[in-house]
Amino acid sequence: MALFYDLRKDQHIQDSVTISDGRGMSACILTFGATLQRLNVPDADGEIRDVVLGYDTTAAYDMQNGYLGAVVGRVANRIKDACYFMNGRRYNLEANKEYGMLHGGPVGFSYKEWNVIRRDSRSVQLRLLSPDGDQGFPGNLKVDVLYTMEERGELTIRYHAETDFDTPVNLTNHSYFNLDGQGGSTVDDHQLMLAARRYTPSDDDLVPTGAVDPVGGTPLDFASFKRLGDVLHLPELSKTKGLDHNFVLSAACEGGAEPAAVLKGAHSGIRMEVLTDRPAMQVYSSGGLSERAGKDGTMYGPFYGICLETQGYPDALHHMNFPSVMLRAGESFDSFTTFRFKTGEE
Repeated sequence: MALFYDLRKDQHIQDSVTISDGRGMSACILTFGATLQRLNVPDADGEIRDVVLGYDTTAAYDMQNGYLGAVVGRVANRIKDACYFMNGRRYNLEANKEYGMLHGGPVGFSYKEWNVIRRDSRSVQLRLLSPDGDQGFPGNLKVDVLYTMEERGELTIRYHAETDFDTPVNLTNHSYFNLDGQGGSTVDDHQLMLAARRYTPSDDDLVPTGAVDPVGGTPLDFASFKRLGDVLHLPELSKTKGLDHNFVLSAACEGGAEPAAVLKGAHSGIRMEVLTDRPAMQVYSSGGLSERAGKDGTMYGPFYGICLETQGYPDALHHMNFPSVMLRAGESFDSFTTFRFKTGEE
């Protein structure tokens, strides 16, 4: 089909690509899962710290269930009952949870080999063709992910997708951040601020109920900086094992005009701002992350990282009041998320 790039031309596939801003910040991206494996950032003293959790081998990524650093899709987050209805027809998807589908199904984008389309010292573009019927989704879908360091201290991820048949698309990156350095400690002493005044309450399976409620008066109010450890272990958040909530981003964040989130490390002096054009963000404090071996001989466990997953609303296919995640044939899905790193209060 002329719409799609001929993947047979991509014989130069590489296992990983490293890009840099030329000022000390660098990132390593794997072709497996289009995964952000390493993100090296200078701290306040000029020491380089890898601030994302990950593994040393592709095999470890293939066996994991935590989606560390991966691009997830076609549809990130949850789809209740692993099905949806469109134009009077029911589409049955591949379930990978008792309640339905999570992060694109048993073999979603995070478990697929992507192709390097182009690269230079500051950027790498990867491509995936998801065929009609992949995990039950209709339509041939072409997806490009572009990792770029356009400015000093910034990593931007741009997503582009096209389809030949109406299909849901909701892409995100599932990196676990620890600004004091991966594997060194929990994120309890990190501080977080969110530009979100509302969230989507969920049921016992963490599937949204369809309501959109204010965060005011709840532990989910991050209008000003809060120490994460003061929130994550509250009895009210025992069901979600800390934070695992979808926050509705404020209008001021639209188009990346203002940061959707700001995260501060406890000891590194590193501050990370997240800018995006997506309407929501899943904040997951890794309470369900089991003890496991990570990169460079480090060990991970619950609360060793925090995910700030920019996205459309979870289970939007079942709630007409949520923004649509349907991509129509002949149209394109385009979005971006920028992670901007600073030291101190600069």
